[in-house]
Amino acid sequence: MKTTTIKVTFSSDDFRAAITEFVRYIHQVNTETPEKVIFDLSQCSFFVPYILAGITAIAKFLADKHCTIEYIFPPDKTYLETINFPNGIDFSNILPEEIESRLGRFNAKTYLPVICFPAKNNETHIREKVMSTVNSILRNQLQLQGNILQAIYYMIDELTQNVVDHSDAPNGVVFAQYFSRKHYMDLCISDCGKGVYRAYLDSGKHNPANNTEALEFAVKGKSVKDLPDSRGFGLSTSRKMLVHGLKGTFFVLSGDTFFLEEPEQQEKIIQLADLDYQGCFVALRIPLNTTGFDFYKYVE
Repeated sequence: MKTTTIKVTFSSDDFRAAITEFVRYIHQVNTETPEKVIFDLSQCSFFVPYILAGITAIAKFLADKHCTIEYIFPPDKTYLETINFPNGIDFSNILPEEIESRLGRFNAKTYLPVICFPAKNNETHIREKVMSTVNSILRNQLQLQGNILQAIYYMIDELTQNVVDHSDAPNGVVFAQYFSRKHYMDLCISDCGKGVYRAYLDSGKHNPANNTEALEFAVKGKSVKDLPDSRGFGLSTSRKMLVHGLKGTFFVLSGDTFFLEEPEQQEKIIQLADLDYQGCFVALRIPLNTTGFDFYKYVE
C-alpha cells in the first residue's frame, strides 16, 4: 500500500502562511496519489483553525477516493477531542431536539466544534436548526450585537447555503475559532462536492472556460441562478462585506484555482499546477473591532 505521511507542525497565525501550508498538503496528496495518508500532528504546539479545517476537508476528499486515513495525535489531545477533530459532529443522524444539547456546551468556549451539516434539500429542517444554534453560540461567545454580528450571520448563512445549492455534496463542514486578544475570528466552510466550475457548467449559465474563469465569475457576482448578477454564489457580497467593509481577509479554493483578497491589497486569482481540490474551501478572517461598518450598505 502506497503511503504518504504529512507532518503537521505549522503553528503560526499568519493567514497567508497557513493557507500556503494547507495548499501544500493538497499538492502532496495530488502528486503522490497515495492509497493511505497519515496526518502526523504529534509535534504540533498550536492548532491553527485553517490547518485543522483543511485537514478535515482533505480527509473527506480522500475518503471519497477510497483512500485510508490515519492520524498521529500529540500527547495532549484534549482540544482536538473537544472540537471533534477530525471527523466532526455529523448532524445528519441527530434528532432536531438533540442539536442544542450537543452544541450548548460551546457557549462558554472560544470556538465551535467541527460541524458536519447536512446539505440535502430533504434535511433542511436539520440544517436550519444547526445554523440557528451556531448563530446563538457565536452571539454568546463574541458578545457582539448590531452590524458586525449581522455580517457574521449573513456570511455563514450565504456560504453554507452555497453548499446546499451548488455542491451536490451530502454535507458541508463549518469550523470557527475566536481570538479575543487579537479581536478577530477565523471561519472555515468547506464541501467535497462538484466545485464552482462544474456548478456553472451544469447550470448552463455563463459557460466559463476553466476553474479560474469560473471562480472569477463567482467572486465577481455572476450567478448560476435566475438572480441579479451581483449576487453570484453569495461569495461576491460576502467578499465585499468582509474585505471592503470589515477590513478582513477572504480566501476561496476550488479545483486548481484560488482567490485571495485582503484589505488595501490587490486581489489575486491564481491557478496552480498539480492541484485539484474537489469541492470548495472558504477561509475568512473576520475582524471584530472594526468601527464605522454599515451592514446594510452591502446587502442587496
